[in-house]
Amino acid sequence: MQHKLFEKLLTETCKSLTLTAQKEKISSKGLEDYVVATLSKNCPKYGFSSNQVSISSDYTSEQIFPDISIGEYGIEVKHTTGNKWRCIGNSINEGHRNKNVKFIYIIYGKMGGTPEVKWGRYEESVVHVRSSHRLRFEVEVPGKPEDNLFDKMGISYTDFSEIDYSEKMKYVRKYAKDQQMKNNRYIWWLDEPKTTSQMIKDLFFHLNIDDENIVINKNGIWKNYDKENSMMLLEKEGKNC
Repeated sequence: MQHKLFEKLLTETCKSLTLTAQKEKISSKGLEDYVVATLSKNCPKYGFSSNQVSISSDYTSEQIFPDISIGEYGIEVKHTTGNKWRCIGNSINEGHRNKNVKFIYIIYGKMGGTPEVKWGRYEESVVHVRSSHRLRFEVEVPGKPEDNLFDKMGISYTDFSEIDYSEKMKYVRKYAKDQQMKNNRYIWWLDEPKTTSQMIKDLFFHLNIDDENIVINKNGIWKNYDKENSMMLLEKEGKNC
């Protein structure tokens, strides 16, 4: 019963936010502020207290997942200036997850095209896992059953979120290998484990120019070396990041 009431609260919140987004331009931070204000206003109508609404950033500098909590319910706020319903989600590790939250939802603000705000259940919205500087979920609202990542991996989101990182990687690697074979596309992080030296080299070659210069300066290497020669010196001297 409480699930239904909470989802009615989300529906009313998204309708209100859609009207606002169609009248004015809303930034990512602005959307989160609007979500909090609208939830706080509407909570009492659905059996929740406005005092229960809390924002993770109010209490710590860490990026707590999800962004907003109302008792045991959590909301991750996503925003895009594009005209699409798919974006990068949080890390698969969820190292900074709010342990008091049991049920997670997404409120997604699409500001491109005709602005609109929708909500979805988190476990139904995760459709893919990809790598940037870490492995992250991709989410889509509303999620399609045939695209659900956890169904493809053969484990529920609840169970996946409770196992440790090494166990998570077993499921993720199997999924990624299936995708690699299906799409005939190379996925670099599926390679066999490498030596420390090899991993340092790979990391160095993928640094952006600012981070690269930090490593070079920290280890006393001349700036006028190109990346390959700098890496050779790092290896020779046994230095690293």
